[in-house]
Amino acid sequence: MLVFLLENTIQISSDCPYRAGEKGKVMATKTTAKKMVTKKQPDPVVVEHQLPTMALTKIQRASVDIYIKGLTPLIVNRFANKAALMNQPGVKVKKAPRDPEKSYNDSRYILDEDIQEASGVTDGFPAVAFKAAIVGASRLFGKDVTLVGLRTALYVEGLGKEQLVPIIGVPESREDVVRVGQGVADLRWRATYPEWSATLTVRYIPTQIDFEGIHTLVEAAGMGGVGEWRPASPHSNTGMYGQFTLDPAKYEEQ
Repeated sequence: MLVFLLENTIQISSDCPYRAGEKGKVMATKTTAKKMVTKKQPDPVVVEHQLPTMALTKIQRASVDIYIKGLTPLIVNRFANKAALMNQPGVKVKKAPRDPEKSYNDSRYILDEDIQEASGVTDGFPAVAFKAAIVGASRLFGKDVTLVGLRTALYVEGLGKEQLVPIIGVPESREDVVRVGQGVADLRWRATYPEWSATLTVRYIPTQIDFEGIHTLVEAAGMGGVGEWRPASPHSNTGMYGQFTLDPAKYEEQ
């Protein structure tokens, strides 16, 4: 009877340490414990990455003297210290009586005395104005020439503390009616050079722009002009002054 009950009540699992024997008898079996074997991990391999050496080529510089001649009168307007103070907020300057002669002289850019003695020229014009005209002329050549690239690829050399380009010409006083403030009419006296010429010393990077390209840009810059009331002025739609071109007489002498 006992054997019968065991046969009907006990289910032997394959994982159980006991197994069924003859006639349903339960018999003990020997189990073997599995030994855990830990494999030794290989030492990590250290790979040294050597950065490539940067080989830089020295940037070459070149310079060229470009002779220009005015096509239309050049009008200049160098603000005096008083005029600059009047534009500062909170600074009150007593308005002085009109002095056309003083206004005319204050509008001129005067070269340093040592430069005057060496060149025999008294007046000049900011070199940065010529550079701005040259860089601005790049708009005429489409996307092949960019403003950002030209700003670093060239500059116009100036002389003295104010970095001026000597202007060869006889200045004259010019009286104009201008609009100031809310469109109020007022008189201004400024220096103008009816006939003028200059030599631009342009320093540039030849790998960025070549010799012929510099001359082409300078000639194109003459269409926009420099100085007051120029064609390229953002404040005037009727400007025609300060235009220039390459001086053919100077190039024929060479």
